[in-house]
Amino acid sequence: MKEILESKAKINLFLDITSKCSNGYHNIESAFHIIDLKDIITIEEIEPTDDFHISTSGKFALDDNIEDNIVHKVCLYFQNNFGLKNKYKINIEKNIPVGAGLGGGSSNAASIIKFLSKKVDKNLDDTELKKIGPIFGADVNFFIDGGFQWGSGIGDVLKKINEPIAYHAILIYPNIHVQTQKAYSLLDESMFDKGNYKKAKSIFENKDMAFDDIVNCSYNIFENSIFNEYKEIQNYYTDIEELLNKKISMSGSGSTLYILYENLEELVNNFLKIQRDYFNNISIHKVSFN
Repeated sequence: MKEILESKAKINLFLDITSKCSNGYHNIESAFHIIDLKDIITIEEIEPTDDFHISTSGKFALDDNIEDNIVHKVCLYFQNNFGLKNKYKINIEKNIPVGAGLGGGSSNAASIIKFLSKKVDKNLDDTELKKIGPIFGADVNFFIDGGFQWGSGIGDVLKKINEPIAYHAILIYPNIHVQTQKAYSLLDESMFDKGNYKKAKSIFENKDMAFDDIVNCSYNIFENSIFNEYKEIQNYYTDIEELLNKKISMSGSGSTLYILYENLEELVNNFLKIQRDYFNNISIHKVSFN
């Protein structure tokens, strides 16, 4: 019997770094919001004598070795640490682009962690799950709960800051894979703590926050360094901003650009303009916050 999981993406409405830790990680301040772009994970139980079988399909299917796949690592972790006896054939339909700042891999890991937690004898509550999440990525814990959360520390200290907001966005993925490690290597400490995260957080915590306030306080520390390194992303940013006369932001460590909308009709009209001029060069998506 097949089980189907939805594994949703996120965008960062705000992202700054306050310091670098001695272990090489970075302390961030960020507003995470789940969106309805999602991978579809199909799971089938197989013979316990077989090995886990992980595959990907879809537009953004992976070509890495199975040992490097985060879902495979989660399965082995549950086998080795919680005595998972079942084996599974897992296919991930990759609709979330890779190296895009949308958290696709972390979302997949969170989905599998939640699934496998119900298949072992040990009762793994929410607290236990959130001890597992950071083993596989700093933002995995965000996807355990989703919604609208503020992340601090290395992204693993999370707090719900408001109810999910009923807005929409156009995502512009320029078909460029930006590795997270590469993005962080382009930063130096002179760039840190420039986004006024305290002001941004206070805006997001306000239940009566205005749409324009959200747009105006959006900030991403990675934008300048990523644009300098990847001129093609900067060119899309500049051209589309001029085409639409709308503020554009980048999610996570890149490379996805996004434009926020309160009005769905305006989004559709702008989407068609981008599609007309850039359809053959980029991947674009209409998404909603949820």
